[in-house]
Amino acid sequence: MTFNAHRIHYDLPYTQEVEKYPGLVVHGPLQATLLMRAAVRERGRTPKYFDFRGVHPMFAGNPCEIAMEAEDAVLSLWTGQDGHQCMQATAIWADAQ
Repeated sequence: MTFNAHRIHYDLPYTQEVEKYPGLVVHGPLQATLLMRAAVRERGRTPKYFDFRGVHPMFAGNPCEIAMEAEDAVLSLWTGQDGHQCMQATAIWADAQ
């Protein structure tokens, strides 16, 4: 648990009226967790290195995707929504060159 209690994650009127987002924002560390799980599922084991970075907000209630590209022992992953990459991640396993 990250203890991120920012209102954009649970208070829709605040999110829309104050922050001017169209909807509740999906928690970044939740997206990172989904990407880590996708990496482990893809390779069958936990990576030695995992890094993530939020680049665009993802909004609750809208379809989203998880995508990845592999090159040797490195896996690039991202969440996407409405043509935007939302969270980017890199997973590297010990056998990376």
